[in-house]
Amino acid sequence: MGHTSGSDDSEHNERPCCHNDWDDVRTRKGFKVLRCRICQGRWKIPSCSVPRCMPFLHSNCKRGEACMLLHVRRRKTTIYERYEQFGNKVLKGCSREIKKEAK
Repeated sequence: MGHTSGSDDSEHNERPCCHNDWDDVRTRKGFKVLRCRICQGRWKIPSCSVPRCMPFLHSNCKRGEACMLLHVRRRKTTIYERYEQFGNKVLKGCSREIKKEAK
């Protein structure tokens, strides 16, 4: 379970990194796509098998990064917030309008 850079936009069946801070990007055809908030790695998993941490959803999990359950945020980061943190690499595949607005 190694760390991958956020420059790889491919979706993985295996966990792309060791972080535990996820955005729920989308659900399609029985799969969820999660994006790591730390490294922007993407993870595609069956939507029926997302072991979410309930204490994290309701306040804060005491186990933090060491928690075996997934810390999936209620509100995903916007393209503008991600651009501020990660720069141009998050704009790959975005429309020209969004690219102009983000910059």
